[in-house]
Amino acid sequence: MENIEKKNAEEPTEPAIELTPEEIGRRRRQEAIDKSIAETKDLRLRIDRIINSVRVINGSRETEYALKDAQRAKSFLGLVLKSLGTDNPYPKSSDASSPVIEKQADHQSDVCTGLLEVDNHTGRVKFMRDQMEQVLTHMGTLKQLKQECGFWSQQSLVALVESKHWLGWELDRLRESDPNQLKLDL
Repeated sequence: MENIEKKNAEEPTEPAIELTPEEIGRRRRQEAIDKSIAETKDLRLRIDRIINSVRVINGSRETEYALKDAQRAKSFLGLVLKSLGTDNPYPKSSDASSPVIEKQADHQSDVCTGLLEVDNHTGRVKFMRDQMEQVLTHMGTLKQLKQECGFWSQQSLVALVESKHWLGWELDRLRESDPNQLKLDL
């Protein structure tokens, strides 16, 4: 036991690396940017599920507008990623000589969990409004994202609010078109 302790005491140890305050600040900033990138990609996937789910709902004018604004919300988050310094996932998208069409970034094909269990149109619209509200609430808590990319993150938030509002107009359309619907005029 004593030999092991002596051997360990005699082994040279690497000197501790002293970081300058600038290096510490740079590393913290990079960690914050990496966190913002991960949060933004997660939001884009959540909004992609919303897009897929709105496509399941009846294709009225109001639901088509809701779909368009949800797509805008996701697209603006792509500009957030660009401003955070991520690589362009579509390098050939402006090259007219290239036949390549890149796969959509941060895309999945599933819908919001629970949507298909709702068996009527009105319920599905209300379900999707709730899903959007959950994402909007989460977006509002991301302070770092707002600080780093305020304009584009704000545009995304506004587009998702507008998408939710269009589903509200869809509810009004349903109420007006159904003679059996209980109409409460307060």
